[in-house]
Amino acid sequence: MITIRHIDRTCLNHNAFISMVKSYSKLDHDILIVFDDRISCMGMHIYEHTKKLHTIRLSPKHNKYGRNELGEPVRLDAEAEKHNLISTVLHELHHGTQREKLKQSFFRKDYLFSKSIKNPDLAEHYSKSELEARRYECENILKAVEFYDKHLV
Repeated sequence: MITIRHIDRTCLNHNAFISMVKSYSKLDHDILIVFDDRISCMGMHIYEHTKKLHTIRLSPKHNKYGRNELGEPVRLDAEAEKHNLISTVLHELHHGTQREKLKQSFFRKDYLFSKSIKNPDLAEHYSKSELEARRYECENILKAVEFYDKHLV
């Protein structure tokens, strides 16, 4: 079962979004997607083992901004915001797939951190887990947006 909360804080259509999530999710357990302005990143995945629930929290605020060629923050238009949100959902769904597939191995340090990078923030950024999720996101973003657009009511 897929539950979505506070999608009205975004430019997304509920029915088209839920169809896209169903199509791209490979998860065996329930999914809760919450659009939450309180989180300080684009998105995050949490698996609640006792409830068998994947919770994906997305920040509508952070996904409304991008960077220009000078690195300055710029407000995205609705189309770019849609791409950003769908891309973030694909990324977090893949983390859920990794978590279900690998079970406890998901938490191995060699999977969550790059051994060759000494800076802890960058070691996590370039970990096998993150690189796999970004690859999945990049491979599927255009097809997912096209799928979403086809299912607009």
